Amino acid sequence: MVKEQQDQGMETATLGQRTEPRIKAGLAVLVRTPNAVPMEGCLLDVSPKGARIRVPNLVPVRTPVRIEAHELLLVGNIQRCKLTHGAYEAGIVLSVPMDRLVELRLLDAALWAESEYV
Repeated sequence: MVKEQQDQGMETATLGQRTEPRIKAGLAVLVRTPNAVPMEGCLLDVSPKGARIRVPNLVPVRTPVRIEAHELLLVGNIQRCKLTHGAYEAGIVLSVPMDRLVELRLLDAALWAESEYV
């Protein structure tokens, strides 16, 4: 009974730390880390400040990571990585929040459009 209450309390605390909802993705991605061969992975979910990926290999905590897919680039640091059902699930804190990435993409598109007329 005490263990069950502790587990529920931990679950509530974990959910309470998230300030923004996560959006399920299920997107195939390429995961790059310094000094390692890029690996295929799956972007499980994403929020404006974080993401969760599934990869075949352990990625140490605090490792910088780039997550790439067609028209998607996320950059951040591994916050946690644990073995789950035969693969590793890693939580990532994004270095550039998603809302800032949208602004950067719009600026990039505007600059490219402007350069076509020069």
